[in-house]
Order: sequence, then structure tokens, then C-alpha cells
Amino acid sequence: TGDRTILDQMITLCDAALAGRNDLASAANGGQRTIWTGNIEPVWPSTDATASPQQAGIEQGQILSHMAFCAKLILQHSSLWSTTVTNGDPHGYGATYKARALTYIAQADYVIDNWITPHFVRSSDKKLYFPGAPNPYKPNEPAPWNQMFMVTNAMTRLIACHLILSDAATRISQYDDVVQANIDWFKSNLTANTSGSGSACWNWKYALGGSTEDTNHFAYDAEGMWIAYDSGRYGITLTDMTKFGNTYFDIVLATVTNG
Repeated sequence: TGDRTILDQMITLCDAALAGRNDLASAANGGQRTIWTGNIEPVWPSTDATASPQQAGIEQGQILSHMAFCAKLILQHSSLWSTTVTNGDPHGYGATYKARALTYIAQADYVIDNWITPHFVRSSDKKLYFPGAPNPYKPNEPAPWNQMFMVTNAMTRLIACHLILSDAATRISQYDDVVQANIDWFKSNLTANTSGSGSACWNWKYALGGSTEDTNHFAYDAEGMWIAYDSGRYGITLTDMTKFGNTYFDIVLATVTNG
């Protein structure tokens, strides 16, 4: 919207999220937990402090996506770059808006390099899969689509940031390869559907081999497809997106009760 007050609030929330990352937060503040890898990883654990082992997966991408979007908004408005962030710099992440954006980008890239890519990007085809033991969650299974999009969202937004900065060409290429592979994978598992009103829609599963997607996860899938479509990079057509809109309006809103 161009409303700096909203951007400042987003920065406050991104600062808090980054400060709460497991490897950055102190033990007294919930950090320094040993994850299922046996290490203190750069993640936000998805289990409480009493769980063993501590779990984290590719849902981490959703946090990175929010930070990257904040950075993108800053970088798109060069008039802000040298301006001091209104809310100060309580964590030492950069006094100016551009410095803060660069911190978010660097830290998001770091999590992808040190968590997402080594554990979840299958080297043979770039598809997102969960590793086997000692990972306790869906070992050796493909990522559910909604979680897959959490990673592609982060990478797509980080690409946008690096393009504005005209840097990291190799990284952009690597991220593009992962996003394209997973978008293509998802699209190949959509099936044609027709609503009661006759509009062209989609049907798909929660994950490969799973049951029909539900409305809550649908929201993540549609968001992920929109972010990828809006980037103009991955061969998603307006017709593809129109069918998502039709699915929501003519099937979900028309026929589904309580999810």
C-alpha cells in the first residue's frame, strides 16, 4: 500500500521472528534446542521444549517467505534505503531500511543453504522430499503440497530481491531450478474438474497418495501458485489461475461446509 506504518510493523514482527530462531536465541529465550539431526539448527522448532526429538521441516520456508517479502517491499522503494528504520534497531540487524532488508535476505539464504537444501531438496530432480531416519516426520515421503509452497514462496521472493540488487546470479539459478521442478510436479498432479455451475476447476490431493485437499491447505496451495504466477517466471498461465479461482468460488464456497 505504500503505508510506512504497516511496513514498520512488519519489520518489528520479522525482527522478532529472526531473533527467535533456534541457533540465534538463547536457551533462556527458547533457543539452542537439539533438533532431530543431533545439532542446534537454524530453524524455528515446531514442537514444544519437552518433545524429543525436536521437530523442524520445510514449513520453515513460510517464515523465510515473510521476511523475504518484507525485504522485497523495502528494496522496491529506493527512497527508503538510506532512511533510519522508525522503530530502531533493537537486535542489531541494520539501522537503515536497506540494511535491514539485506539482513533478512542473508539470513533467509542461510537457512535455505544450511537447512532446506541439504535435508529436503532431492538432488536427482530438485523435488522436495523428507529425509529418512532420524527424521521422525513423514520419513522418505514427498512433501505435502502446502508445505512445498512454503519453500517455493521463499525462494521466489528471494529471487525478486536478488534481481533488484543485481547480485547472486548462481543462487537465482539454483532457486529457479527448485521452484520450477516443484511447480511442474504440482501441476502434473492436478486433475480437471467441473463445478455444478459448469466452470472449469481443479481437483488435487493433500499430498501424493493422499486424500482430496482440504480448504485450509488449499489456501496455501493457491497462495503459492499466485506468488509463482505473479513472478512471471514459471510457465503458469492465467487459465491455470482462473481454474483455482473457479474451484474456490464455485466448489468450495458453494458446496463445502466447515472445511
